[in-house]
Amino acid sequence: MNALETIFEGVKTFAPLAANMVLPGTGPLVNQLIRTVTGDDSTPLEDLAKQVQNDPRLWLEFQKAVLDQEARLAHAEAAKLRAVNETMQAEARSEHWPQWLWRPLWGLTSALCFMVVCFLVGWLVYQALTLGRMEALTAIPQVISAFAALFAIPGAILGVTAWHRGKKQRIQAGEQLEPGLLNQVVSAFRK
Repeated sequence: MNALETIFEGVKTFAPLAANMVLPGTGPLVNQLIRTVTGDDSTPLEDLAKQVQNDPRLWLEFQKAVLDQEARLAHAEAAKLRAVNETMQAEARSEHWPQWLWRPLWGLTSALCFMVVCFLVGWLVYQALTLGRMEALTAIPQVISAFAALFAIPGAILGVTAWHRGKKQRIQAGEQLEPGLLNQVVSAFRK
């Protein structure tokens, strides 16, 4: 096992979130932290890992950086969970029945339709295998495609609605949302 693998395995024991975190385009977070602690971007990573492993001061600095990152990741995850929990609680306290009923109703409807599709496909297989009607097998993909198309439009509407509703609730909770690219372009033309 080389020095980099040894360091990575060590980090997995005391900071599993940070060890598994990957930053887009830069490789594993642990590699980036090694480069940050040593202040060297040009030396091969394996050599830097050996340096960190052999220098107690660098090793402690590296561990501190990893634990700081672990704490930031845990804090961000807790904030996300807290926001979801608050949203669900606010929805549960809502006085308007359509507001709290639409998701359970959609879930029940989806489950019932899924059961119908499963029953229909099973019935078609039964027709083909026991009654010898092989044309029933050709109907299976058509049935599944029809139900997929049936769920695609309401599913898309549900997704967009949930996204906008969540955005509205975050704004009401005081979150300052940065304008997206389209909003920036529109505001540039308004000036």
